[in-house]
Formats: sequence, C-alpha cells, structure tokens
Amino acid sequence: METKKRPPRTEYLSMATIVIVIAVVMVIIMIATSPKSSREGVSSEEPSVPEISVEESSEEESSVPEQQTVYAEVKSVSRLNGLVAITRANSSGSTPSDLVSVYSKKNDTFGLSGSALKLSGQAMDAFNDFTQAFFDVKGKNNLVMHKGYTPASELTADDAERQADLTTGNAVWLTLYPADPDGDTLGSGKFTWLADNCNTYGYILRYPDEKSAYTGQTGTKSLYRFVGYTHAAYMGKYHYSLEEYLTTIKSNASYENPVLFDAGGKTGDRSCMLYYVAASDAETTQIPIPEGKTDYEISGNGSDGFIVIVY
Repeated sequence: METKKRPPRTEYLSMATIVIVIAVVMVIIMIATSPKSSREGVSSEEPSVPEISVEESSEEESSVPEQQTVYAEVKSVSRLNGLVAITRANSSGSTPSDLVSVYSKKNDTFGLSGSALKLSGQAMDAFNDFTQAFFDVKGKNNLVMHKGYTPASELTADDAERQADLTTGNAVWLTLYPADPDGDTLGSGKFTWLADNCNTYGYILRYPDEKSAYTGQTGTKSLYRFVGYTHAAYMGKYHYSLEEYLTTIKSNASYENPVLFDAGGKTGDRSCMLYYVAASDAETTQIPIPEGKTDYEISGNGSDGFIVIVY
C-alpha cells in the first residue's frame, strides 16, 4: 500500500516569517534612532566651556597680591628743605653743602656780576644747558647772572622775601648787560624764550606776573629757580606756580593714590608717580616706597611734609 507524503503545514511557516520580519524591523528602528556618536564612536558636539560668574571673576582679580611697601627714613625737620621747598626770609636753613664756583664751571653764553658767585652743582649744570640752548636758538649772549647763592644775612630788608630763594643755592637773579641792541628786555622779544622753555631744563620762573595771587609776590622776569627736571616738567605742563604745584600734590596725591606722570625731557622719558607724605611729629618720618623701586626723590615742601617722586 503506497504512503503519500503530506505537504508542510503553511501556518507554521507564516508565523515564523512574521516573527523574523518584526525582528528585522525592530533592529532597523533601533539603528535609526540610536545617537550618531554611538554609531561612529566620536561625539559631534563641541566641548562645553564652564561658565565663570562675575563673583568668581572678581575674586580672582582681588586675589592678586598688592604692591609691597618699604620705608625710607628721613629727618622730619628736613621738610623745611629740598628742591621744591618754599623758602622764607626767616627760614633757618643751613649753608648748602654742594656749592660750586660759577666762574670755574660756567660756559661762554652768559656773563657774571663777579667771580665769587656760587650755585649748587646740579643747578649749575642745568643752567649751563639752559643758557647754551638759549644762545643756540636766539643768538643772544648779553645775559648776566647777577646773583647766585646768597646767605640770608646778606639779603636787604627789601629783598628778604622776594629773593629768599637765593638762600637755597638753586636760584639765580638775572639781568642784561649791556642793554640789548634790539631793545629787548628779560620780559620781551627774544628773551621770552627763557620763561617759555625753562621747565625743560629743570628751572621755573619763580614769580610769574599772572601768579601773584598764589605766590604773594609781584611778578618778576629776573628770578629763576632750579627745582629738578620732573617737578619743573609737571609745573610747566599745567602752568603751575610753585605754590600751586605743592598745594595740588598735597591735596590730590597720596601713596595709596598717587599722581601718575610721564616726565620726559631730561629724565629720559620715564614715567613716575608723585605723592605727598605728611611729616611726623617724631624726630624721623617714614616715607613709603613701593618695594623694588630704588630710583626716587624726596623733597621737603618747606612746611609740613614731603613730595615724593618714584620712577
């Protein structure tokens, strides 16, 4: 008897096919929806930068160490002397220690009223530069140094206040001799160059006509005083008399908040800071100086404190 083969049951094949199709679809969906980085192994996003709050930034800046301070010790009484000290007829200043003979040090661009005249060494060197420049520009050589250093005891009663600066050894009283052939005077013609350019050489016109309200003296074109290149440059830039300059620095510049100034000129275009320090009641005064700064100048203001320049 012949046995017939039965065909496979199609319902089982259909079920298997459906399962396979579903599995394939699920795999495709998983691949399509998975992150790109997981497919390629490299993130496509840029690295994030951590945000810094204003408070954090401020704390960073404030954590920078402040400038350390050292101190220069000076005698408190020295507030009465110095390149910019206001000098009065009754000032008890001692004879300057660095006086030199003008006759032996002078150049040929100016004359002398006598061979015994003296000036401080630094004022003498600066005056030579000053008068040489004047001669080179204007060609005048009838300028005469009538007075240099003069002890207070030799000043007349009439001259005591007006010429008190001569006792410092840093001031000169000028005249013309012979009379200028062009009719010029110290305050006119080519000689106006002196007042206009003296600051470049460390000098100031001590009593300008327009500054009488500040200086207490009538103006004169004869008295020039050496105050140092930086002080003179500052006064020249802002058109200050000596009195105005000292008041300005005292009122507006302290060690904690100094005046910053680009001195230029003979100082070699150096920047500097200027400030006032009150004199102590003790025998000595401690002058604060930024640590590491070794180039500085200290001058008494003639009354109650010191003007400091730090380069």
